[in-house]
Amino acid sequence: MVDRTAENWNLPLALAPLTTKDNWVGWRYERKKKKGKHDVTKVPYQVRSPLTHARSNDPSTWASYAEAVAVADRFDGIGFMLPGSGIAAFDLDDCRDPTSGTIHPWAQGLIERAASYAEITPSNKGLRIIGFGTGPDIHTKTPVRDGVSCEIYRNATRYITMTGNQLGDTAALVNIDAVIDAVASELNVAKPKTNGSFKSTIEIDGGEFVADDDEDIPDDELVDLIKNGCGERYGGDRSRAVWRVIHGLLRRGDKPEVVLKIILDKENKISEHIYDKPNPEAA
Repeated sequence: MVDRTAENWNLPLALAPLTTKDNWVGWRYERKKKKGKHDVTKVPYQVRSPLTHARSNDPSTWASYAEAVAVADRFDGIGFMLPGSGIAAFDLDDCRDPTSGTIHPWAQGLIERAASYAEITPSNKGLRIIGFGTGPDIHTKTPVRDGVSCEIYRNATRYITMTGNQLGDTAALVNIDAVIDAVASELNVAKPKTNGSFKSTIEIDGGEFVADDDEDIPDDELVDLIKNGCGERYGGDRSRAVWRVIHGLLRRGDKPEVVLKIILDKENKISEHIYDKPNPEAA
């Protein structure tokens, strides 16, 4: 990632509309266990309280651009929360050679189609295309080819990292709704639904748990819910919080045995409600 401290952080002109919004957070690299292995993830933090997680569904945990820049050196980077912003994005992983700068032809083609702001992501191996978007909600990730994957965010409850390491010289954001719709169609992107809603199941101690909901839970919110528990979310309803965690894990593709292990791990505060029950594995 390029050096971005409070003294020299100046985002490209195209991103000026984002700097007027109070949607900013910091983020740090952290290791988490996912699908049986430890992956490095970028966890969002409040810039007003650096040791407290920011939540994508809680604007009180976000701040102004000026506030984020002022403490940028406390984090590995700063990010922008998308909800309510009118900002949409493509996130392209493993599409750029970090040494040569060569970009995969599919990704280069998408940049040209979108004709909006594009930047190199913190890994130096990915690209993000940012523009205005007000169409139907979409929050999805799908493989493309040759190891390249494409995430699409529009009206999505999540955040994006922001490097300011611009690719090209686009001077302004443009509306990318039409490109989002076209690419989603080309990649056959759609939420898995049955009779109008998502359905997945998990067996716990002989009983069947059914996750049935149209609403995704963003990965950063899911991690925070698992690690820190319910708190005041869902009106303090810990049963609902556990249900949402199970739903979120199933929806992202975790196997039932992995889900069970996560919600029974006493290091995860989400497990506290489970262990209040006489027979935790049957709860």
